[in-house]
Amino acid sequence: MVILYQYEAARMESDAERYFWATYALFVAVSSILGDTVIIVASRNKDSFRLNKFLVTIMQHIAVCDISVSLTHVLPSAISLFADRWVLGEALCYTKPYLSYYFYPANMSLICVLTTGKFLLLRKPTRARNWSQKQAHVICGVVWTFFFVYPILMLALGKDDVSFDFRTYSCEYGWNAHTWKKIQSVMFMMSALGPNAVMIITTIPTLKFLVEARKSARRTKKSVPWQGALTVSLTAIVYFLSTMPATVYLVGGSFAGPESRFHTLYRYGIYIAMANITSNFFIYTLTITSFRRYLKSRIKEVSSSRNKFETGESSLSRPNRDKIETAQSSKGHNEPTCEEIS
Repeated sequence: MVILYQYEAARMESDAERYFWATYALFVAVSSILGDTVIIVASRNKDSFRLNKFLVTIMQHIAVCDISVSLTHVLPSAISLFADRWVLGEALCYTKPYLSYYFYPANMSLICVLTTGKFLLLRKPTRARNWSQKQAHVICGVVWTFFFVYPILMLALGKDDVSFDFRTYSCEYGWNAHTWKKIQSVMFMMSALGPNAVMIITTIPTLKFLVEARKSARRTKKSVPWQGALTVSLTAIVYFLSTMPATVYLVGGSFAGPESRFHTLYRYGIYIAMANITSNFFIYTLTITSFRRYLKSRIKEVSSSRNKFETGESSLSRPNRDKIETAQSSKGHNEPTCEEIS
């Protein structure tokens, strides 16, 4: 199939702007893949994340989802921005929207599970403390399974309704089928407004707990467990703020014509939302002491190994140099001088 191009009015006229966003998207993709891989590996060590095991398991699922978004959405967008068109072939163009509309809603819902889990841990600590990793995997598995509804409906209602969109410099789904007009509001509530509302409702009590914990710590001069609450709160706040511009566009974009410059807001909204998938590594590094300690220990191990390797290489090469110098020295003594020849 031939790739169609839409929203030509939103095409970037400045190469400098296009290269800026391309570099930004590439940075997000690479930092997310590396950072989330570190999170997954570190979370398998119980001493690196000294948080509730139920929450840590959900954080693992979020990291996997972030990597998936980086590979299926952010990285192709970066390549298209550098090339100023789609260069990854028709098959990937028609596959990419289905993957994007699977991983993005799943990501949002997994963060909702994280904030709700922390909220319940604070409200019912005795009961929630017994939650297991298996239960967390089951709940996250339900989320992963449920959001197959998007790609299934997209295939059923218009499998070829895909084009290259200059608003995001990526292949996007068109949502042009008449049925979408009827269920669009329901899908929007299910994938955007609903999860955001749950996130806000469950994060506010967690923030309140943080304030009270700080006051209690000052009053009693004792440490109060706050790392988990701060980590979950920052994760939710960053996600909510990063997705707000795109949410505003989704609300008002239907009232704008196809040639309106208002559609550029969608681009900036999507690009700002990309920051969410690379933020968790930095949030965890900032708020979780055990994770920082884990990173420092691994950096020291790598540095120590490198020093040992360089020292070993130097010690191995020294005898060789000594042999060469000895040989050259003896050769110099054995060679006759000009006076001896004469």
